[in-house]
Amino acid sequence: MKNVSFKILFFLFLTLVIFLLTASYLFYNFSFRSRASSNNIINTQTVTEDSYVQENNSTANFSLHKDEGYLYKSKAEGGAAVLEFLNNDPQYQPEEKSTPQGVKGTSTGRLIPKNFIQNSFLARFFKDREDKFLTARNFNLNGEHFFYNQKINNIPVFGGILAIHLRNENEIYSVDGSLIFDETLKAEKITNEQAKEIALQKAKEEESAGVPLKIEKTERFILNLKILGLSDDETNYSTLAVTINSDTHPVFFSKQYFVDLATGNILYSEQLIKEVLNRTIYNCNNTTTCPPARIEGGTPVGNSDVDNAYTFLGDTYNYYKNNFNRDGYNNNGGPINTYVHIPTFNDFICPNAAWTGSDGDIIFCDGLVANDVLAHEYTHIVTGSTANLMYKTQSGALNESVSDIFGYALDPDDWTMGEDTTLGVIRRMDDPTQSKQPQPDRLFSSLYYCGSLDNGGVHKNNGVLIKAFYLMTAGGTFNGCTISGISKEKSHPIVYRALTTYLTQQSNFKAAYTALLQACSDLYQADSNECNQVKAALQATEMDQQPENSQVGAGCPGSGITRKTPECAASQVTPTITPTPGGSTSTPTPIPTGPTGTPTPSVTPGGTTPTTTPISPSYPITPTTIASPTPTSGVRLDLKLKFQGITNIPKNQLNKMVVKVIIRNEDFSVNQTSTGDFVTTDGITWHNGIIPFNVPLASDYSILIKGPKHIQKKICDQVPTETYPGSYHCGQGKITLTSGVNDLDFSGIYQLVGDLPEQDGIVNSYDVSLVRNSLNKGDTDSLRLADLNLDGVVNAQDYSLIIAALSIRTDEE
Repeated sequence: MKNVSFKILFFLFLTLVIFLLTASYLFYNFSFRSRASSNNIINTQTVTEDSYVQENNSTANFSLHKDEGYLYKSKAEGGAAVLEFLNNDPQYQPEEKSTPQGVKGTSTGRLIPKNFIQNSFLARFFKDREDKFLTARNFNLNGEHFFYNQKINNIPVFGGILAIHLRNENEIYSVDGSLIFDETLKAEKITNEQAKEIALQKAKEEESAGVPLKIEKTERFILNLKILGLSDDETNYSTLAVTINSDTHPVFFSKQYFVDLATGNILYSEQLIKEVLNRTIYNCNNTTTCPPARIEGGTPVGNSDVDNAYTFLGDTYNYYKNNFNRDGYNNNGGPINTYVHIPTFNDFICPNAAWTGSDGDIIFCDGLVANDVLAHEYTHIVTGSTANLMYKTQSGALNESVSDIFGYALDPDDWTMGEDTTLGVIRRMDDPTQSKQPQPDRLFSSLYYCGSLDNGGVHKNNGVLIKAFYLMTAGGTFNGCTISGISKEKSHPIVYRALTTYLTQQSNFKAAYTALLQACSDLYQADSNECNQVKAALQATEMDQQPENSQVGAGCPGSGITRKTPECAASQVTPTITPTPGGSTSTPTPIPTGPTGTPTPSVTPGGTTPTTTPISPSYPITPTTIASPTPTSGVRLDLKLKFQGITNIPKNQLNKMVVKVIIRNEDFSVNQTSTGDFVTTDGITWHNGIIPFNVPLASDYSILIKGPKHIQKKICDQVPTETYPGSYHCGQGKITLTSGVNDLDFSGIYQLVGDLPEQDGIVNSYDVSLVRNSLNKGDTDSLRLADLNLDGVVNAQDYSLIIAALSIRTDEE
């Protein structure tokens, strides 16, 4: 009997334990579901370390991502789950502790404005299984991606994007947004017709050749410069965006102007021409009339540019189709119109290639059709159909970088761009600092451009991401980090997924860092070797140190950001750099400079005292010697020079040029300047009478040359050579000077033209305007100012030279 009673008691106890456990489980699940759905508190525990929420006075920028688990789980599925999330006013509860993962803060915050779904529209949606990768590895992504555009008073917000990413049918694992909470707008005082006239007048001022312009289209937008990362101004401007094109075919001028309807001011403008299987190739034959030369299915016509354009378009289409199942640039078989043998016309200056911003139109000057260049331009249109990255500052640099990355996909035998064109190598992805126009290879490089030219440095600053792509693909040691390459077969899908799934209109380098890691996590899992290498490559180029939601480079004046040793190199003191294929090395400097060249102090990874870089003085300069140790008399220079653009005996001018010459050693203890008269007998090589100097005899000298209309060139070798104008770059001075006449032949390189009188050490809009305003003139003053090739007239050849000089910009120090 006692045994039976014990069994009953034990059974009752066991039943109670099971009941309590079940009740606890149900309570926990009900409580968590209540948090996630009823109370709308999303799960920010263990979000990725790059997640953030940035709340401002009236705007919010955020990026929350989970490699595992979810931020929000719905009872519904697919689009209904996303609608539930939006309609339930989602909020977040920041973590109180400052842990490496999790959103910091102490109070609940709102991510998305109330009634967002009623005041927005679905801008883009796709499923992974419909946009499936066809690479060697089947990724089985099975996700859905929703991109919403915010509206205020039924007007879209330019760049007001919310991206929601769903997996397993009902789990939201990632949300990114740049949204406005205060919907206040100023009263409009400018009519649409007045706004169009304001934009058209501005376009006429910027378009120099006098060709007819037309208003292509107008759109209403709310413009908020804060969510675009362009300034701290959180004002909501009601604008009319006016797109103005040249009335030509193909289009040579295309720009969008945002006119404030309260004041009539142009608040922002964006260049739409970005420097595409339904193919039509037009041969312009260096005229403005461009008949079709070869259509889809047509046979070769014997013109190399026409036939190459046709072939390379097919190759590019097939690459995107076979690797990403993408049917043309717009994923809908969009037609591709390509124009070859384009002349210099309006603001399109040959040699060049560009996407005109008009559907699938790509244009090429003579000799510019190459597979990597064509794939580059085609990818601009892919970008315009997906992330639609702004063509400005860091967003524009990303736009250019992605095009270079997929240009490499079609020409993977080398890491150069444009080597098969008449221009030769334009950019080097393995070492951007050695590009034709030297580029930064990391965020805090002194080469990083902080100014407003080139749409804020879109071609210059794209060196940062292309270097990161090179490292993640090929590997190497850079900036203290050692990376093992994962191959292009793996790195290209990562970039494609980031472009089509995570990047948005106003993404900057930090957003690209996050997007690439998210893409890698989707394809290979976050803790995989592939993603560890991608992360190290991005950290080595310092992309993770860019502030969120700012287009101003972290190393630029006013950013308030101090460079940190890359996380992937934290245990090392002295950074080392990947050797280039030729065996040379590039040495990054930790000293960022602004657009004026003014150095800003920086602390080296080892914690040494901040240093600055000496700046070359502007020209003209009074000859001087700085701290010269015990001068030795008798050094005389007999130089031979060659000047860009001059190929014949000068016409209608004195057969003489006054050239500045500087002798300098590495520590600047010798820095002496003089001038010499240079003459020519064949119109190509120029030489001088003897130029005397009073400097010590040594073997570590550099010599700097600056002609009367030229960019100062630094020369380090006794007999320098280059493969094309501007490709020679000076390293460490190693010119030996002896007593007596030193015969130095510098005619193997070109002195590049562009800095016009009065010289200020930089090529800018002032120099361009001197040539533009002197076109077709032959008077003495015009020739003195703007005849760059000394042929006795200022014409399109001079204009082409000065436009090309904009890519060089500044004197070499």
